[in-house]
Amino acid sequence: MSDNVMLISTDLSAMQSLETFFKKNGASNVTKVQSGEAGWSLLQEETFNLIFSSWNLYELSGINLLKIVRRDSRFWDIPFFLSKSNFSKEDVILAGQSGVSGLLVEPCNVDNLFYKLIRLNEHNDNVETLEVKQKLSKGLALIEAGDYTKSLEVLNDLVEKGESAEVYYNIGYIKSVQGKYSEAIEAFKMATVVDRLYAQAYKALGKIYNKLGNQDMAEQYLQKAADIYLSSQKDQEAEDVLREVIKIKPDTHNAYNSLGVLYRKKGDTDKALLFYKKALKIQPNGSHVHYNIGKLYLYLKNFNMAKVHIKRALELNPGYDDLKIILDRLAKVS
Repeated sequence: MSDNVMLISTDLSAMQSLETFFKKNGASNVTKVQSGEAGWSLLQEETFNLIFSSWNLYELSGINLLKIVRRDSRFWDIPFFLSKSNFSKEDVILAGQSGVSGLLVEPCNVDNLFYKLIRLNEHNDNVETLEVKQKLSKGLALIEAGDYTKSLEVLNDLVEKGESAEVYYNIGYIKSVQGKYSEAIEAFKMATVVDRLYAQAYKALGKIYNKLGNQDMAEQYLQKAADIYLSSQKDQEAEDVLREVIKIKPDTHNAYNSLGVLYRKKGDTDKALLFYKKALKIQPNGSHVHYNIGKLYLYLKNFNMAKVHIKRALELNPGYDDLKIILDRLAKVS
């Protein structure tokens, strides 16, 4: 069980019950707040091992807090549970793509919560039995042979036995080959619900939306795939996807910024700066781009340019606490 738990809800009675549950099961500290904003502020000050939040909150909703948390590398792996009185299919997909660890219907059943925590702790979500592996191999072999009808029978049978990102992905692949794009999109999205880091599924979604002429959605999903590849050190895959994004939408600053990050990691500061500047030309008020350029100039010991971009990043986003410290230090050396 997690040591330090954050509960976020407007229902004080429900929070009291959850606090009792977590403490009974080994949590040494449980902190309760009533808004997403308060939860986000606390995350900057304390280390939490688990977050349990209602979907509907004051100021900042639970789902939006989840999105913010997952965009920050510091909190990438914190288990984050969401609760709601009822979940639509769209809610489930959105939560899965945003990185939720589990969903519970309100009022929360503590037995269900305990089961989900055990599964999370033991990583049982991704454990496959020998039978499942054999059937999946058979389904993949049928795809290779071009027998999509029989392959779908095998894969759909596996779905009924339990959710698997790889199974959904391959169903999506077959549907896309068959030109059944809406069904393919649904299958690929389910793959990302089961495994929020399934880069191939996000990439496949991007390609389908591009075929359908929806460039905004294509960019969104391809960028997500690239971000996952970058975070898992798969630089070549990330670069391939980012260049694909630029072909689809040449005016997208996120792809250029990500390429800057990629080349910065490789140690090619000239290319990194080139891509950052391209991103800045498209989006002059991109705080994260100014942040990256400022940090790069700092590394290059060009303190005057570093100061320019760090100041601008802070003007656009005062929440960059690390930049405030850097700016104070730069003021002392100038």
